[in-house]
Amino acid sequence: DYTVGPTAFLAADLQAQKLRPAARLLKAHVLLLGSERKLDEALDQCILILRLARHFDREPMIVSYLVGVACRGIAVDAANQVLRTGPVSESLRDALEAELALHDNMEAFRWALKSERAFGMDSYRAIPGRNWWPIRAMWDDDGAAYLDVIDQQLKLASQPYSQVAAAPGPAAGSRRAVLTQLAEPAILAARAAADGNRATIRCLRVLNAFQALEQQGDAPAPKLSDLRLPAEATTDPFTGEPLKLKKLAEGWLVYSVGKDLTDDGGKLDDRRSDVGLGPLQPPDGETEKLNSDRQAD
Repeated sequence: DYTVGPTAFLAADLQAQKLRPAARLLKAHVLLLGSERKLDEALDQCILILRLARHFDREPMIVSYLVGVACRGIAVDAANQVLRTGPVSESLRDALEAELALHDNMEAFRWALKSERAFGMDSYRAIPGRNWWPIRAMWDDDGAAYLDVIDQQLKLASQPYSQVAAAPGPAAGSRRAVLTQLAEPAILAARAAADGNRATIRCLRVLNAFQALEQQGDAPAPKLSDLRLPAEATTDPFTGEPLKLKKLAEGWLVYSVGKDLTDDGGKLDDRRSDVGLGPLQPPDGETEKLNSDRQAD
């Protein structure tokens, strides 16, 4: 209900919150189907999670957007497990690529910013005593700085994260933009989450395309340029450079350098390091057995 005040609106049960348990339940179904080697059915469930996330992109504000980001992450992780478990049909690979292409953009992030801007300005108007003349100018300046922050992020939405990180914040050093200085780090964190999401989506697109070529026997060791993907689908959203690739004994490692903009060699077990998709890790207790088996081979 957009007619209520900001406090009541924020307290409302936004519909996107219902997506997370659905995504978790569907992933459990994916794992069950995978254990039964029903890989096409499992991959179809991953596509369903993605479709649901795209549906809920119409919900307003950054908090709803981040729920969608989390659920896309669930879908990408589940699909990575399915693709690395065994072969899937060409039609399911095509369906996965078609769905991932619909997510590989910044439209949902832009809508989150625009709806957040409307909520923010409504919140400024609801501040008790904001129109009292001794402090009205301060709140007006704060609100103007907030608009500048949103405007800056909208303009930078099409640029790599490296340019966002290098851009000076409009509210930096201002003593009359207290609330904006509190909000700006959260907005920047949402942008980093958006690029992290796009990075893993692109890694999955690359993995899917690589496996399709290998499954067809077209190229034993393909390069990014060999893939039937648009150039932006193989680009790191954090740097604007090509994604990183490593062919390991267990399979392909495809990754982005992440928000620290530093290539850590494909280290994916630390949120501050690289972002991407690697081979499946053995269950706890199986690592030593796997290493001994390799030595025996």
